[in-house]
Amino acid sequence: MANLIFDKAQIEATIDKIVDRTMRMDMTWDWPCGVAYYGICEAYEVTKNERYLQLVKDRVDEYIELGLPSWTVNTCSMGHCLITLYEHTGDEKYLDIAKSKVEYLEKEALRFGDHVLQHTVSVNNDFPEQAWADTLFMAGFFLLRMGVLLKDEQLIDDALNQYYWHIKYLQDPESGLYYHGYNNITGDHMSGIKWGRANAWAAYTMAQVGVRLPQCYLYPKFLDVVGSLNDQLAALKLYQTENGLWRTIVDDAASYEEVSASAGIAAAMITKGNPLHIKYINKAIPGMLANVSPDGRVLNVSGGTAVMKDANGYRGISRDWIQGWGQGLALAERMLTTMEQLPRWNGHFYNWYHTCTLRPMPPLYVSTVDSGNCAAALLTAANALRGWGRDELAARAQMLCDGMDFGPLYDPQRRLMHIGIDTGSGKWSESYYDLLSSEARLTSYFAV
Repeated sequence: MANLIFDKAQIEATIDKIVDRTMRMDMTWDWPCGVAYYGICEAYEVTKNERYLQLVKDRVDEYIELGLPSWTVNTCSMGHCLITLYEHTGDEKYLDIAKSKVEYLEKEALRFGDHVLQHTVSVNNDFPEQAWADTLFMAGFFLLRMGVLLKDEQLIDDALNQYYWHIKYLQDPESGLYYHGYNNITGDHMSGIKWGRANAWAAYTMAQVGVRLPQCYLYPKFLDVVGSLNDQLAALKLYQTENGLWRTIVDDAASYEEVSASAGIAAAMITKGNPLHIKYINKAIPGMLANVSPDGRVLNVSGGTAVMKDANGYRGISRDWIQGWGQGLALAERMLTTMEQLPRWNGHFYNWYHTCTLRPMPPLYVSTVDSGNCAAALLTAANALRGWGRDELAARAQMLCDGMDFGPLYDPQRRLMHIGIDTGSGKWSESYYDLLSSEARLTSYFAV
């Protein structure tokens, strides 16, 4: 996405810390672990760091050897990492367990109304005919991924049906925000709270549909997903705090800033790829980084909760402890768009990329001053990483920096730097940077 502001090396180092701290947690086969390991798998998909995948594989194999629990909506969240493990190892045992989760959701899980999944946290009927936003991540999104993997249209239809009815039950049509839950028996939203993490579950999983589902535009219910997400993100941007975060009750200025919700919302904006959201994403990035401890603990993450009785119930939830969902959603934010994967011109990054495909977007423009800023940032990051003993990351940052050839941007006849070039047409910008005090000063210093 054009004009995203972040330090790639810093993001990579932060991801590494979060992964290592997450794997030190003694989580069992349940939703905290499911969200956490989904995040690590997403970090692997972006960085291609094989260590991340191996860490998840070793732990999942250990779980399997020890014995797995009964399935619930919440425990089905572990299906996400099973999909990734199967896709990258080809080991059928991971697919078989994922299929058993699908079997449970399709034939045994409690449902109500138009086949809507009731949120379940145990084998008991704890919350009769209640729809929670959490279900979209734990089950709806999982069913969608399995449907795509298996090319099973019935699963895809069921997944989209879950999205459709959770939209109808949980989204406030006036504000665009999502309530935490809906009680079908009483026909209300219980406490009526627009919980931060509920909005993150909804936004993140809806944004994923357009990325994961081939020819998504051919499915009528996808249009409801798109419409709902557009309305929700347009509303959420208005509630971002000065620190770049969102509150545990989105529309309540008295409630605290909550980091897992903030990560999920920012990730949805990144995935959606609307350029109007860039300024909100750029504001969220430093806010997120400021809430990661030196040892990789994601801070200020609220504890897991049912639908509370009132606003004070949500405001009073502790955020003192490390939580798997906080670790996972921070990793799922994928702020690192892997600059190594981006197509370049003479080592220079284009100004605009599609955030889903990473392909350059027209016009295929290379800006001299932006390239200079980028090169200087990479050089600074490389030097800092060497000082921290992160030689591998330093070498990668230095390689990106060294690969930027400023020769083609220099006009030897005018002895000046071009403003830039539209590489698609081969047309240079008509003007030049002719003053050392101009915005190209850093570029000139670096090129010299």
